[in-house]
Amino acid sequence: MYKKLKRFMQSIPTKSLIFLGVILLVIVAVNPSFSQPIRGASYDRTLQVAREKWAEQDYVNALDHFEMAFEAKKDESLLPDMAELYLQIRDYSSASKTYAKILKKDKEKKWDHLRYNYAKALKMSGNYEEAIVEFQKFLAVVSSDTLRKFAENEITGAEFGKELADKEDAIELTRLSAVINTPFSDYSPAFSREGNLYISSFMAKDVIVLDSSAKDFHAKIYYSKKNEETGVWGKPEALKANINRPEIHNVNVSISPDGNKLYFNRQVLQGNEVVESQLFYSVGGDGAWKGAKEIVGIDPEYRARHPFPGELFGREVLFFSSDIPGGFGGSDLYYAPQKSEGVYGDPVNLGPKINTLGDEVTPYYYNGTLYFSSNMHPGLGGYDIFYSFWNGQNWSDPLNMSKGFNSPQDDQYFRLDADGYNGLLTSNRPAGKSVRAKTCCEDIYSFTIEKIKADLVVGTFNSGRQALKGVTVMIIPKPGGDPQTIQNDKGNKFDFKLELEKSYRIIATHPNHFPDTAVINTLNLKANKSFTQRLYLKPIPIPIPEYDTILSEKAIVMENILYEFGDDKILPTAEPDLNFLLEIMNQYPDLIIELSSHTDNRGNDEFNKALSQRRAESAKQWLLKKGINQTRIKAVGNGESVPKVVDDRLANKHPEFLPGDVFSAEYINKLETEEDKELAHALNRRTEFKIIGGPKVITVKSTRLLKREATTAADKSTGAVKPRGDSIPNIHPFSTLAGKKIYKGVPILDFTIRETNFGAVTRGEKREFTYVFQNIGDTKAEIDLISACECTTTEYNAQSIPPGGKGTIKVIFDSKDKVQGETIVIDIFLKNTEPGTERPIIEKLKYKFEIK
Repeated sequence: MYKKLKRFMQSIPTKSLIFLGVILLVIVAVNPSFSQPIRGASYDRTLQVAREKWAEQDYVNALDHFEMAFEAKKDESLLPDMAELYLQIRDYSSASKTYAKILKKDKEKKWDHLRYNYAKALKMSGNYEEAIVEFQKFLAVVSSDTLRKFAENEITGAEFGKELADKEDAIELTRLSAVINTPFSDYSPAFSREGNLYISSFMAKDVIVLDSSAKDFHAKIYYSKKNEETGVWGKPEALKANINRPEIHNVNVSISPDGNKLYFNRQVLQGNEVVESQLFYSVGGDGAWKGAKEIVGIDPEYRARHPFPGELFGREVLFFSSDIPGGFGGSDLYYAPQKSEGVYGDPVNLGPKINTLGDEVTPYYYNGTLYFSSNMHPGLGGYDIFYSFWNGQNWSDPLNMSKGFNSPQDDQYFRLDADGYNGLLTSNRPAGKSVRAKTCCEDIYSFTIEKIKADLVVGTFNSGRQALKGVTVMIIPKPGGDPQTIQNDKGNKFDFKLELEKSYRIIATHPNHFPDTAVINTLNLKANKSFTQRLYLKPIPIPIPEYDTILSEKAIVMENILYEFGDDKILPTAEPDLNFLLEIMNQYPDLIIELSSHTDNRGNDEFNKALSQRRAESAKQWLLKKGINQTRIKAVGNGESVPKVVDDRLANKHPEFLPGDVFSAEYINKLETEEDKELAHALNRRTEFKIIGGPKVITVKSTRLLKREATTAADKSTGAVKPRGDSIPNIHPFSTLAGKKIYKGVPILDFTIRETNFGAVTRGEKREFTYVFQNIGDTKAEIDLISACECTTTEYNAQSIPPGGKGTIKVIFDSKDKVQGETIVIDIFLKNTEPGTERPIIEKLKYKFEIK
């Protein structure tokens, strides 16, 4: 028993005999007398020939003679040899039936060591559940660690097959027509740059018999041109003798991505074993290939095969498979760096992530991804197709291409066209005509990968969530690629087509608003996707004029006249505003005003009305005590009946509100945050005055109407400056930090000047200006990007500016495409974000010009 196991272990190949990519169904002509009934010595002679042909790896001839011998005497001792030969010629159905017959009668467990091959035949017939059982039985009797790894790996693959059994194929394959596929094996497809097809084939319709009448039976490289109108491949034509050397196999063709180099093997076989395999290349292109030259630097003794060009570490390499001594298993994948045309350095093994104890073959490299076939990585069948990503230093763990690309049989030679959406592979799955068993021979299959599409719809809105027109939206792809820019003066919708495997920064700009940005990416999309992005642009605060003009009947809010909750007593903080009223009433003796008080809409209507009247009277009494005649002041308590209407000044201070918004109960209830609701209520609680008699217009300093920030007694007594981050810095309206309450943990860029005027510029002339700034915040400022029109180039001296540090931004304006004057906005996006948000801090600069 154990002697048989040992012999079996030695018989399992650790390297594939499929050097051509197929089992070569070639038989040597044998004496025709063997077609007669077998008797006596003829039976012994038949077995002798069978074993001789097997030793020569002439599997078809060997099997035919074993079948004749078995038919003559029904000697079941021949069945194990016949079963193994069925497996060798990939007749999995006959192999599994024969192994089953042997093991069913094996009461003494004499043939348990055959269960591995039986299980393998079952698996490659798609009978995963039965295969798992037989592999487990094999594990129970085998002690070899190597064989246990093989069996355990096969179980993993069979379980994967069971899991996918009821799932849809990952891709739909189409067998190429009989013009391309013959009953014999056709394999090693390759696309030229122009989309034409190259294959390796025997162009045989039956088993090749080597006798005196046999002509040149060797495999050749063929070329087929596709009809552009019908999409049908034309009849293949063999390349000339400068490629297809006579009386030798010319196989495993591949073509470089630029279409200018053709790589292939020339091989010599003995039976089904490749005894010589050398790499060749030719330059030229479709219809113009020059004489083939042998590749230098890769030792012919390595029997290298399946060449394919690629790129690693920034230089061109040649991938290939070989059984070079010292590898990880049977046939490993290698690359050799190119030194010059046709000359390569020492081969480098791709390592244990790619290579296994089994065989790895048919490498194909496309855009940083290596595709290959393996019979050891867990798979659905014999050889499955896998892929691995190259990150610039290492390969990722190989992934199975899954059902559809792979089958229970052998799937190899994965190839894609230049666009990467149409491809080819070879498989011996039972879909076409074959010269022997249904699964003996390779056919070429095509497939089309659905082109994943991605697009982006951007909507632009103001901070009040109303559609904002006149916006320019730009998307910037990374890595590489050209930005796309759309300006829409008529609407707020922007449509973009996106490339796959990119990250995009979206930037929306408007002359009177701060930009808004977002980032999306199209990485690893598995299906079509439409991205939708809403961008909200806050209005740029309008600088407060030095003087305000107050018109008759225009209500002016006295921001410092405040009251305790539910009380009508004037607080000390109200004195600046009351003194202001006192001053203008003394300045304009005939001025008559209405002094009105308002509450929010919470609480009882009558209570609010009465409370607001008492508050208005309190303010009036303060003025009367200062000597103002009571006939000049009308005190009105409005309660909650007159909600606040947002004006430009309030919208500047609170960009979340828009000019014209009315703080009614309905409006406030629709606000998204409790903070915004509370602010609206607070703004409704106000005291106003308006001119109702006397002068129609008066002019006052605008600063007199601003709300005073509270100061502490300590501040007044010591005059000390608060530490950086606690004080409220003077933030320019061109910064999105303007109006914020928190300045800790943010950089603050203080520009000496934010706007400049180039004046009159001759068209085609260039102008330059350098903006200077200092980071007066408590955090390092990090510039992410600077956005401006195509007419503007920017240069900056540092991307990172520490607290207290200074920086410069140089702007170069090119007027060659300008026909009239404009104001150009420059947006500086920081990696730093606004407090409590993920929005980047944005700083604006401007310049303007006129064209002479």
